[in-house]
Amino acid sequence: MDKRILTMQKEILKNLLIITGFSVLVGCIPAVIYVLFAFHGNWPYAQVIVLISKLPPLNHGTFYAVFILYLFKPCRKAVVKMLMDLKSILIKALPICWSSNSTDTVVMSAINVN
Repeated sequence: MDKRILTMQKEILKNLLIITGFSVLVGCIPAVIYVLFAFHGNWPYAQVIVLISKLPPLNHGTFYAVFILYLFKPCRKAVVKMLMDLKSILIKALPICWSSNSTDTVVMSAINVN
């Protein structure tokens, strides 16, 4: 086989292993925490910890998508281009949002505090 193809396959395999490991960690660590604190509900802050441990698996898709976009170079280049375009749009839009002609001062000055 061509050396370039083998290098590409190794890189893809490495990325897939990283993605799989990430998914297992995002799924298993919160599950272990959830089970531990669910069975010991009388521990301090057990309910809060159980609720917080549910969040990473619920947001797994978001983390997964960002991770994939980071790992694969063509996707990374596309994301960087999108972020640069977003930055230029925000630079144009934010001065409009933060203009000094805001009505907040007018509304607040009309309120009489006795």
